[in-house]
Amino acid sequence: GAGGLSAKDIGWLSFGEGEAVIRNVLYHRSRLYVADGRRTGVQRSLYRGLKPSRLFTVDLQSPDGPAVVDVYIDPGVTEYSNLGVMGSTLLVNDYNFGLWTFDISRPGRPVKLGGCPTAAEGRFAHVSGDRAYIAHTFGGTIVAVDISDPRKPKRLGYYWDGVWMNYSARMAGRNGFLYVPKNYELTIVDFRDPKNPKRVGEFREESGFPLRDPFIVAFGGTAFVASVHPKTGASALRSYDLTNPARPAL
Repeated sequence: GAGGLSAKDIGWLSFGEGEAVIRNVLYHRSRLYVADGRRTGVQRSLYRGLKPSRLFTVDLQSPDGPAVVDVYIDPGVTEYSNLGVMGSTLLVNDYNFGLWTFDISRPGRPVKLGGCPTAAEGRFAHVSGDRAYIAHTFGGTIVAVDISDPRKPKRLGYYWDGVWMNYSARMAGRNGFLYVPKNYELTIVDFRDPKNPKRVGEFREESGFPLRDPFIVAFGGTAFVASVHPKTGASALRSYDLTNPARPAL
């Protein structure tokens, strides 16, 4: 029901061709922002046959149904994936570059402000305060980016532990601590000093086992984690108290 929308079909929207590959959508102040990565299957860094990515702005409150009110076509070899927002700044992860920032203070006309390279094959995953975190598909690298000046985002530091991430899941965080989903655990990383982040623990289930294939969302002081038991294969949803963000309590 946000923004006057109700849980019903309000119409269909066509992007005009069969080559659109929608990677992510984000609803913000009556507008829907749609990232078109223009690539299916296995992602390739700087793939030469790649068409430029597009960012669609959709008005959901048009009396005639959803309508595209702006299309931004990136001039570079790009592969947009995930979206995030901080105030009036839209954050767009580019699998081939890193992080781009857009001004969306004027509804319907995003303006690219700047960018921060974080190396290829990264996936935008989490925003906290004036920081964005880019998680890479290989080796568990996470880059912290200062986005306090959207025109000049800059790298602050990175964390690496060599353990691959469950990159189909999103990260979460609280008070400078980042919760990083791996394939066989949910790692807790202290990012309060972004130049020297460090692993401080992990989430565990009631028997003390790590969490396999964890998916986490956090709301205020509570985290909800879906996972699979490492021995029985049983699925479960658990909640954790984040009063002490470095030591979540089941």
